[in-house]
Amino acid sequence: GGEQTGANQMQDSRMVHSGILPTLERLGRAAPLRPFLSLRGALFLMLKKCWDHLEETILIYSYLLVIPLLFAQVICRYVLNHSLSWSEEIARYLFIWQVWLGSSYCVQKGRHIRIDVFTSRLSPRLRQVYEILIALVCIVFCAFLACKSIAVTGMIVRLKQTSPAVRIPMQFIYACVPVSCVLMILRYFEQ
Repeated sequence: GGEQTGANQMQDSRMVHSGILPTLERLGRAAPLRPFLSLRGALFLMLKKCWDHLEETILIYSYLLVIPLLFAQVICRYVLNHSLSWSEEIARYLFIWQVWLGSSYCVQKGRHIRIDVFTSRLSPRLRQVYEILIALVCIVFCAFLACKSIAVTGMIVRLKQTSPAVRIPMQFIYACVPVSCVLMILRYFEQ
């Protein structure tokens, strides 16, 4: 048919602008490549969608896990008079990951707390320069924090430290800081 999918149209428009598709059409070789190009374009769009919603998806599913864990803990503690040490520990560690991933999510959505009394008085051009400067400072801070947290996580790996109740290797908990800092750096570069 003559209709194209959105991914196919997007890929074709990139190739038209780059001059590749017109050259292939002149040579009579564009038709065999169209299914491959649309597959590659669809794969790109799928990966971009996953990347755009990475933190959001992890946060949603982790909250869906924390709620029943804490509910079970409350029922066991106050109804059955028996506390579950493992549910509280898992919920605590999930919450730590949620806080750090939430920071990356806030960078992506531009939702970090900020005071804009100064920036609201700037001209649009100066405001843009100011925003770039602030983003660079944040990138440097996140890079510093990522480097230091990688060192701490490495130390935890060498010590073979585990959590008290569930015996989770603590490097998985400490890894939330470097992972989230790297995500924040990438999100700042996206802006």
